[in-house]
Amino acid sequence: MKKISYFLLLSLLGSASETMAIELDQKNIPFSRIMSYSDNINLSGVSNEEALQFNLRKDKIVNNATVHVEYIPSPALLPNMSQLMVYFNDDIIGVYPISANQLGKKVTQDITINPLTVTTQNRLRFKFIGHYTDICENLLNTSIWLKVLRNSSIDLQMSDLPLQNDLSFLPLPFVENVNEANNINFFFNQSPNAKQQQAASVVASWFNVQAKRSKVNFHTHYQTLADDDAIVFVTNQNIPSFLNQYSKVTQPTIEMINHPTVTNKKLLVFWGRDDNDLINLSKAFVTNNIQLVGAHAVLNKFVETGKRQAYDAPNWLPIDKPLRLGEIKTYSEQLTTTGFKLNPLSLYFRLPPDIFSLGKYSTSFDLKYRYTNPVSNDDSRVLMYINNQFYKSLRLGSNKDDTGNISLQVPIHQGIYTNNEAFKMPGIVPDRTNELRFDPYFMSVTPGGSKDQCVTYQPVANAFTVDDDSVIDFSKFAHYMKMPNLHAFVYSGFPFSKFADFSETMVVSPKAPTTQEMDLILTSVGMMSNKVGLPAYNITFADAFTNLAQQDKDLLVFQTVHQNKLNSQDFELKGNISDLNLPIENIFNQQIKESSTTKTLASIATQGNMGALMGYESRYFKQRSVVALIANDAQSLVRMKELLQDPNQTSIFGSLAVVRPSGVTSVFLDNEYSIGNLTLLQRIQLLISKNGMILGLITLLLVSVVGFALVGMMKKYRKKRMGTHDDHQ
Repeated sequence: MKKISYFLLLSLLGSASETMAIELDQKNIPFSRIMSYSDNINLSGVSNEEALQFNLRKDKIVNNATVHVEYIPSPALLPNMSQLMVYFNDDIIGVYPISANQLGKKVTQDITINPLTVTTQNRLRFKFIGHYTDICENLLNTSIWLKVLRNSSIDLQMSDLPLQNDLSFLPLPFVENVNEANNINFFFNQSPNAKQQQAASVVASWFNVQAKRSKVNFHTHYQTLADDDAIVFVTNQNIPSFLNQYSKVTQPTIEMINHPTVTNKKLLVFWGRDDNDLINLSKAFVTNNIQLVGAHAVLNKFVETGKRQAYDAPNWLPIDKPLRLGEIKTYSEQLTTTGFKLNPLSLYFRLPPDIFSLGKYSTSFDLKYRYTNPVSNDDSRVLMYINNQFYKSLRLGSNKDDTGNISLQVPIHQGIYTNNEAFKMPGIVPDRTNELRFDPYFMSVTPGGSKDQCVTYQPVANAFTVDDDSVIDFSKFAHYMKMPNLHAFVYSGFPFSKFADFSETMVVSPKAPTTQEMDLILTSVGMMSNKVGLPAYNITFADAFTNLAQQDKDLLVFQTVHQNKLNSQDFELKGNISDLNLPIENIFNQQIKESSTTKTLASIATQGNMGALMGYESRYFKQRSVVALIANDAQSLVRMKELLQDPNQTSIFGSLAVVRPSGVTSVFLDNEYSIGNLTLLQRIQLLISKNGMILGLITLLLVSVVGFALVGMMKKYRKKRMGTHDDHQ
């Protein structure tokens, strides 16, 4: 486990002459926040160890640390012989014998941790030694247990470490993969135009990729600087007052400077001569085309990064070939476990959300595994789980029938949406992060006998390994999806994420967005980039001169319609009446003639404020998608931002999702279309599967053709026979 000591942190993050912060940061980390399950920590005679892990920011130093532990021991334990041992980063910090008056009661212990042993990655481990008899003890006896309660906590008192003005420390101090949300402030001297929005979105996408699984909250500020670390966008034509002491730049520049009013806080300044410099600077920043060393970096020359291929997202598995598990795992020992108690083996992966195969709802999985042979042909086995649902049990025996190689069919829920997980068969879900888990269990021979003759056994460590040469095959699937599909958008950014650099995505946004609108724009682009694992450096933003009819791209539209003020003729939210019309038009008050076939897909009457997400096919290009996010007030924008940050909090699917304070209502509208790259034969098969009448007509045609052919053959045969009969006469 990677550790950074106190003294190493000092050398990395600040010089010895800098003054430490006086203000202390109190942090309480409940066990429930860092546990991977919702129950208490249950320790027994066999499963007698459990560990919790938590991370801390690299720019924090711990002054005091205490573990507040609450636990309940079994009333059947032998006092003093039974005990609880507590370890922190593999150093023992406490041993607590269980006394007679503690049996069956809640016990509270406050354990002091040496702050010099607290690192950026920490591990708190509990080991239970339990006895219920001193003769012929069976460790499987259910009376041996101790529960560490989930409301126990770790209390920390921390202070800031002075961070040097060095760009090489990025993404610090803005993003750190810790057990809490990362708050990132963006500053503009005034409401940003389309080019400034694009530059900020590209930078935001990079930070969201760095955050990985950690949550990111974007907060936009105009004119007034946040009292925290902030990312600032400046041009020579619009310099904020707190940068007046700096000279105008002659080349695009990135610089890390001290916050003008708050100690130990930093500003990351993107400064260009004009808006085009900001775009080039943001692209160079996220593609490593500028050397980020020292307090500032200058962009001497910018070379555009080429367009990526479809479906090559770093976070998505390719489906053009069978894949070895060795290609999917992220570290060498991921699929191996050893010891007296074997830990589960987990493999995480994402797939393109539009994988499709007509009539095929599973994929082949050739599983190879190795293990230590059990001492007898008992019930040792490995349990397989898919996304935390039980899938299959494999027996581990010493007989010759178990070759450690088995062919399986793993279900895939392609294009299937249900909000009720209880009625879903275990299987791979393309638009989510999937977990394939192996839980090995080896039966142990237990002691027995009597006081006069007791049989004991020495436990032996076991091992289980899933071979890297195991193969899972998605190559029989194509790319196809029925649209609109808002579920795929909020969970995987699809269809925009089809190109991981978002080179075929255009954002249509307000000319002068509010801070809440800008928060939603940054959150949306950042969310999509996080799903694919790549910054959106090739995304484009439309401006007042953009002709959407000439842009062969998918459109992501942000539109706020204020009460009694109609900004657009596309989505009408006026008063308490909402008319959601197709298509998006007049975004920049362009005079575009309405088609006579244009119809209103949904009219919603609601009391109070609301927002909506809507998807449909572009009127300009076939198989091009439009997703529009609209709202009629600031609170609705915040709710939509929270929805994109955590879509699991509600159910969203179909063509239209209406967001209200009471929740989200999703519906399917009559605007279905499809996107994909099916072959001609696959499209014919799909058409036949959708329409039984076509299948009947084809069947009738085939029967007719075969019938006519048989009649012709019979006529020829009869004529031949008649000719032979005449010759004999």
